[in-house]
Amino acid sequence: MTAHIINTFRSTEKVKLFIDTLLQDYNQPTYQAFLHILDGTMHSYLQKEEGWVPLPSTLIRKHWKRAKVDLEGLLNAGLIEVKVIGEIEVAEGVILTQTYSRKDNKCTEYRVCPEILDIISTQSPKTISDYKNAKYYNLMKGTAMNVVQRYRKVDENKHSFPKLVLDAMSIIETCTVNQVALEKYMGKLEADLDPDFGADNLQKARKLYAIAKYCYTNIMNNIKEELTDGLITYNVVFKDPQDSGRLTERGGMQGCPREMKKVGFSNIPNIRNYDLKSSQVYGLIQWFEYAGISTKWLENYLSQDKQVYADRVGISKDRWKECFMALVMAARITKQTSSTRFESQKVIRKGKEVEVGPTEAIITALLEEANGDIDLAIEFYIKFYNEVDELKINIDDWQDWLIKTHVPLVSICPGGKQIIYNRAGGTFDLSSYKNEKGEWTTLNKLKSRLSAFLLQGGEAAYIHHLTWVSQHYGYKVISNQHDGLVTIGVIPQEAMDYASRESGLKYAQLEEKEFC
Repeated sequence: MTAHIINTFRSTEKVKLFIDTLLQDYNQPTYQAFLHILDGTMHSYLQKEEGWVPLPSTLIRKHWKRAKVDLEGLLNAGLIEVKVIGEIEVAEGVILTQTYSRKDNKCTEYRVCPEILDIISTQSPKTISDYKNAKYYNLMKGTAMNVVQRYRKVDENKHSFPKLVLDAMSIIETCTVNQVALEKYMGKLEADLDPDFGADNLQKARKLYAIAKYCYTNIMNNIKEELTDGLITYNVVFKDPQDSGRLTERGGMQGCPREMKKVGFSNIPNIRNYDLKSSQVYGLIQWFEYAGISTKWLENYLSQDKQVYADRVGISKDRWKECFMALVMAARITKQTSSTRFESQKVIRKGKEVEVGPTEAIITALLEEANGDIDLAIEFYIKFYNEVDELKINIDDWQDWLIKTHVPLVSICPGGKQIIYNRAGGTFDLSSYKNEKGEWTTLNKLKSRLSAFLLQGGEAAYIHHLTWVSQHYGYKVISNQHDGLVTIGVIPQEAMDYASRESGLKYAQLEEKEFC
């Protein structure tokens, strides 16, 4: 997907006045660049990342032409910070920080400083009445924006999104939440922003508060109706669909913290939370069968509680799942490892987080689990490798089969491009991974992204078909959760069977779960 500068940043008048004052000494391009970084910081946090927003100089020149974008001024004023990826000694005793690398194809990344995020959050309205009576603006253009577009039907190039995805977005119009409970939850998070709790705890509290506040603000900015018992409905607003066909809500109840989800969906009559059980594993089993690869390891895995595997490695169940999913998406692991790989992945220097070399999700996760103890993280890594070495061989064989056998059979070449479709109707451009001679380049990245595209596409197709058929089976879908749905009313088996047939996800198992 081509990178672009956002064209919409919706806010209340009070937030607008604060940001106008904050940036009064800067020109319009710098003002817009700050908003772009602010928007990207929040979306990065929602993806459980660290808030960094890539902003290549080529994109700056393309969007703002010859106008000066004063990022250095924003940095010096403490409004944004830059990601340091290394240090270079240019002379004896003279060390320069490195923020980009042409060699490793890494551009400079920025994020809004946590203290500034805190202040912006405090400018939001406090009560339902305040939100309903607020005036809204698109800060990127400085124009009134009291009505927000729920979703777009075409992308930046005027190409229509897949019909199945559009149908699903059209069905999910409003979401019901417990506003009173959410307001109390937000008050608790705000109270936790206490410097006396220590720097590490304050950093975690700030990030949690920023994510929750972003989600809560998007709910309150789009109130549709006040119901009884503290309940409200809000208009669900979607970002452009992902290439895989996945839907992403702008804030709201999809990407919010777990506890917020539990609180927000509390005390709502006949609410149901559905989840696709082990969707990626079942999807992988189906693909292995297509490719003639053994499914024995995966079948054994499904027959046991994941805690068994986590205990053998010595990590938490959630961390095991994180590492396992990274493996499924083609994370590179080898039998041999060293402290150098871990040291280069995450180094703390002069209070700044420094990352060197390729990002390796499993190493990062295990370092976090070990609280930065490299020796312990290596111990986790070796045990994890021993648990999954057989599966890794299977995954490597499957991804080779995808490239050598599946792609030539199913890809098409309209307009000189080679593309492949998934079950949700999403398209994957294979041409961007080939050189002028037609040879594959960055093969590992291709395998990883193609795997995710196909696995997530099947999952998304199943969820979208369940959403579309809801109008015929008497349940109302109020929230898309990527691999699940929140509904008012029970999803009958007939609807599940329909979604399984239409998506081709033959092993799909939808289960009802508590919010947690």
